Amino acid sequence: MSDLALVVSILPALIIAVLVYVYVDKYEKEPTGQVVLTFFIGVGLSLLAYFIEEFIHTHHPDYGSNILLTFAYSFYGVSVPEELLKL
Repeated sequence: MSDLALVVSILPALIIAVLVYVYVDKYEKEPTGQVVLTFFIGVGLSLLAYFIEEFIHTHHPDYGSNILLTFAYSFYGVSVPEELLKL
């Protein structure tokens, strides 16, 4: 992954988080440290999901040859790791 792709993928989430924290959350602001920590935990879990999915992808290369294999791959190779990490 190039540095530019990493910056471009993180920048929108960072801009939205700052805008919500500064302009929308006026009355009961959360502590800045907790907001920043939560953001970086989300970034870390997204990277972990990426590496898990890449590992599954490299060990299951024939997923495009059959519709049932494609369905199974999209379920256990993409959905399960992402949803478990969100949990």
